[in-house]
Amino acid sequence: MDDINRQDALRVHDRSRRVSEATNESTIKAGEVAIRTAMLINGGAAVSVLAFIGALVRQDGGLTIKQIAGVSNSLLWFGGGVATAAWALALSYFTNFCHVRLETSKIFTFDHPYIIDGENTRWWLHWGWAFHVGAIVWGVLSLVAFVVGMIDVRNAIVRLAS
Repeated sequence: MDDINRQDALRVHDRSRRVSEATNESTIKAGEVAIRTAMLINGGAAVSVLAFIGALVRQDGGLTIKQIAGVSNSLLWFGGGVATAAWALALSYFTNFCHVRLETSKIFTFDHPYIIDGENTRWWLHWGWAFHVGAIVWGVLSLVAFVVGMIDVRNAIVRLAS
């Protein structure tokens, strides 16, 4: 019976490690893709606004500095979107770090349930969730900055047209 428990324990330990590794890898990839996409959206929008301003200035009877300032305000929103996405990416890293430490803080035993929480397991769990929520919030704020920036560009163009 003792040998059967040991084999069961080793299977549970191995399964836990495999699940942890697979989950960690897919979480990292998905989070990075989402946050990098938000960065690219905001960065691309900032470049587009700069190109738009350049085209307006080169036109015959170009715009005044005051008119350009109205359009350029949206750059702050897009720049803020890039910054918040970068912060979300950093929080995503901290989330993954905490989850790896969470898994490595567990103690493997040869008695059922074969894995028990270590001294710091709950600490890593709480910090991991805090960073996780923070990464989501800052990632959403990056998308909000993009939307507000687009509204700001639209309003500036409407003001230029009138």
